[in-house]
Amino acid sequence: MSYLPPGIHSSSFEPGIHKVTLVEFGTITKADTLSRLGAKVAYKATFKSLDTAAEIDLLIKFNESKADFYAGQNIDRLFLAGGLPEPTPGEALDLTAMVMALNGKEVSIEVNDKGYANSVLLPQDAPTGEEAF
Repeated sequence: MSYLPPGIHSSSFEPGIHKVTLVEFGTITKADTLSRLGAKVAYKATFKSLDTAAEIDLLIKFNESKADFYAGQNIDRLFLAGGLPEPTPGEALDLTAMVMALNGKEVSIEVNDKGYANSVLLPQDAPTGEEAF
């Protein structure tokens, strides 16, 4: 653990599911960063915990592999969490609309056992009618 001044406490995300809000979303464009990530296209979503105010980044990268499916799921889930339709594969993303739609909305993320944000989760549909009892 690194040095912390008196009265300052480190806050991080434990493995599990966390309620967060989106703080920032951007496209990673630097060629050296994309190369280091092994990605052709990459995005960085920064979230803030509703419980601790700690921040965590979710890297969403596409590199023409089978893992692109999961990266695409995270993009889809961010749009859906904002009340927007899923983006159409192969078309440009309207990131501004997504960020505006997610402004102030609570979403859940899953953090893995290494402390990295793994995925965006969608809430289950609320039960209605007889299912609610």
